[in-house]
Amino acid sequence: MKNDNAELLNLKEFKEKISEVSKSDKESFIESDMEIINFDKVKEKYGTTKSLSEFPSSNDGLYIDFNKKIIFIEFKNAKAELIKEYELGKKNYDSVCVLSDILNISVKKIREKTKYILVYSLEKNSKIELGAILARKSNDNSNLESKRKNCFGQKKFLNYLYYDVEALNDKEFKEKYLGKEII
Repeated sequence: MKNDNAELLNLKEFKEKISEVSKSDKESFIESDMEIINFDKVKEKYGTTKSLSEFPSSNDGLYIDFNKKIIFIEFKNAKAELIKEYELGKKNYDSVCVLSDILNISVKKIREKTKYILVYSLEKNSKIELGAILARKSNDNSNLESKRKNCFGQKKFLNYLYYDVEALNDKEFKEKYLGKEII
């Protein structure tokens, strides 16, 4: 089967610093010189190439390590109550479909090697962290902590689109992922 997306196969062309990919309203959310793939730009190129009347939604970034493990990253520098589960879900569906088409591989293959990370602001959601501490001390779970555990409604994609789904605050993300190499 011929892949008509040859011009998109070099995802390296879409690499940018995380500080650029994580921008919201011209403000960098994650300050880092580490580069990831700006998947919003991949989506734009894809939509233009396909002459789509309406472009798909997309996650902000794509991280690929040397073992060919893939991580879709969505940066949310907002309060939890402003993070819309439906919009996140649409971004997940569309991102996986676009990547599947570009790489000419099945969703099953993508699921086997891809995880999803939602990175949210610790500063703007300190109640989530406080809720986690309180939840450990009592069984009364706060609404914000519940959102974090459910990855802001994206856990439904576990074993459906991704092999792992997690929500991390910006500090946790920096500690766990920054400094690692991508493609």
